[in-house]
Amino acid sequence: MRKSNFCFELNHERIAFQSDFEQENPPNRTSLTLEVKIKGIAIGYTGRYIVYDYSSGEDSMYQNLVYQNSVRKPRIDNTFNFALRSARGHSLGGSISFSQVVVDEPGLIYNDDNELSTSTKYQGLSFNYGYAYYFFLKPSVKTEDQSL
Repeated sequence: MRKSNFCFELNHERIAFQSDFEQENPPNRTSLTLEVKIKGIAIGYTGRYIVYDYSSGEDSMYQNLVYQNSVRKPRIDNTFNFALRSARGHSLGGSISFSQVVVDEPGLIYNDDNELSTSTKYQGLSFNYGYAYYFFLKPSVKTEDQSL
């Protein structure tokens, strides 16, 4: 069996009903993932276009902590990743992520109607190492002759 050296994924998710938003423009996310594998090295990219504060279970903490003041502003999240694989069970990988959104927020010092342009940037870096090993247990099955 030959393994694929290229992966392409495109998906679109949207929340069917949410009471806080207009139903004509519900929160949604469109994602594109590309991955290429060359001789045990995998290099990939994932881009997510997020509209109207879309949030799922996988990124709810990230959404609430980083982008809590950016409600209803679209943004693009970018992630580049790599992985090195070995036949002996070791693996090494990592990723870099970044995104930015610009919003207009009311000023906190003066009570006027002027809004300030605020930019929120996110940058993340991760590395991982894994080791997998296999062991086999020999089943101990006892059979008894139960013939009469």
